[in-house]
Amino acid sequence: MAGRSEAWPQLAGLALLGCLFLGPGARAGELFVELMADCGVEPPFVAEVAWQLADETTTSAVEVRINDPAGTVFAAGGVTGQAETGEWARPGMVFYLVDRDSGAVLARVELGHPECEEEPARPAPEPVPQRAEAASEGEMARRVREPRRPAQTEPVRFEHDDRARLVLTPPRLRYCGLPVEKTEIRVDWDVTALDVDAAEVYLQGLDGTLFASGTATGWAETGEWVEDGFRFVLYLPEQRRVVAEQVFRILPCNIAEYPDED
Repeated sequence: MAGRSEAWPQLAGLALLGCLFLGPGARAGELFVELMADCGVEPPFVAEVAWQLADETTTSAVEVRINDPAGTVFAAGGVTGQAETGEWARPGMVFYLVDRDSGAVLARVELGHPECEEEPARPAPEPVPQRAEAASEGEMARRVREPRRPAQTEPVRFEHDDRARLVLTPPRLRYCGLPVEKTEIRVDWDVTALDVDAAEVYLQGLDGTLFASGTATGWAETGEWVEDGFRFVLYLPEQRRVVAEQVFRILPCNIAEYPDED
């Protein structure tokens, strides 16, 4: 268990530090012990031991002893030094830095367990939008004739909520040349921030036609039946409120801007 006397060592992580004082503000020496073990590893451990004497001391030769100032000599050296244990260091074991000539204790360190850094909280996985049940073109035609509306047991609230997301893709359509009367689009929604499990998308308001229904985040594709001015509204059946709406526009390309654009 020979020690090494060399320049003050640069340890990767100093886990434990011990020091004693000669008097007010005057340290005798410092003893560092680093446990070479990861969090959760059971003892015994390997430990890296290093020491440095203060400039105020007249000591030139020291010993590191185990569990008692007069105990087993683990390492010896001069003003600075470093030594590594075998895999026998355990919590509760005490290392003493002792003046070899006088036997005076210059520093003391008691081993503990490897420190465990608190693992950062992992963000919850983002919900994956699911393709929702959507009406076919024929079904939409039937629903237009026989619309299904929410049961009117309680008043429905119309409250725009910035946490709700309703997206039409594409959001609008321009045409040049022959007019385009109908097209197909994709409708996406996400209301996971509103603490609900289900959502419904209606065409032309709640008095119109149910287009799609699904979970709090989802999407559905229309057929080629979407016309200029069709209005899609996002309805939460659990809270009985409409939280978002989007209007699809089809306009000729010679119009510089859409009416709803800045």
